[in-house]
Amino acid sequence: MLSEKFKLIIGIFDTVFAYTSYDVVKFTVKWLMNIIMSIINKLQQQVISEFDLFPDWSEKYQYLIEQGNKLPPLDKKYKTAENLVKGCQSQLWLIAEIKNDKVYYQADCDSPIPKGIAALLIRILSSQTSNDIKNADLFFVEKTQLMSYLSPNRVQGLTALIARMKQLAET
Repeated sequence: MLSEKFKLIIGIFDTVFAYTSYDVVKFTVKWLMNIIMSIINKLQQQVISEFDLFPDWSEKYQYLIEQGNKLPPLDKKYKTAENLVKGCQSQLWLIAEIKNDKVYYQADCDSPIPKGIAALLIRILSSQTSNDIKNADLFFVEKTQLMSYLSPNRVQGLTALIARMKQLAET
């Protein structure tokens, strides 16, 4: 019975696509991707709005520290060399788990600013699909001017963290 329903569904799709132009299909897929990506974009907008509440960077640093303090502790069994983000001056451990086609991250760090940055990225990217993470334009980094106020080593660490999160989403 299940195979009959499956064949019927496939037949419907075949019929729809047979009478639908490639442009319509392409537009529909792009439209759906925009809806999905808007979740990541909305989360980024929230972070930007929160950053805008603070007039100077000492308060923004405090905000980052508070975000890092909200991360649940990472189990010691995951604090291994394999889970360290290479390129980050601090010891920042990152793991990812894929459940039901969505990626869930956990992180911990021995330094409060990178831990806060990791918390923001987890907030934005966790519970998204691998494809959405891979294609995400993380514009909040530029809009908050985050890189302008980080040391060169921390900028390198941020770049390495984003790359590692995208890499883990693909595995």
